[in-house]
Amino acid sequence: MISVQLDVKSVQDALKNVIKSVSSDRVLEGVGDIIADGIQGDDGIFANEGIIGGSGMQSVLWQKSQAAKKENRKTLNKTGTLQRTIHRSDAENGTVTVGTNAPYGVYHQFGTKKLPERPFIAIDKKTEERILKFIKSQV
Repeated sequence: MISVQLDVKSVQDALKNVIKSVSSDRVLEGVGDIIADGIQGDDGIFANEGIIGGSGMQSVLWQKSQAAKKENRKTLNKTGTLQRTIHRSDAENGTVTVGTNAPYGVYHQFGTKKLPERPFIAIDKKTEERILKFIKSQV
């Protein structure tokens, strides 16, 4: 599983406030579901072929792969496996993890000497807004 820590201060601050008053596992799992949907959903990172800037993150649109150009498809979507394997863990010890168990995901996330970085485990602006709205609804 790929693990990427995201520093989204507005989300972290809101989570700290709400965890004091509600079941933290339920809230964390809800946040994890929103993040997973923000990655793989119809208007998510895969659909947009990159990240539309959120807190502390610039917009990062992926470099179109040669195969995607040739096959007239989206980058990182030849079979859809990477996108379909995005999932969240159950909350445990105040933590929830969103990631993939696809072994090649790490190469796309961070790039290699021959493969450009195409980060997909991230929180874009729309997802950040959905998270904040969800957290406020839990108070």
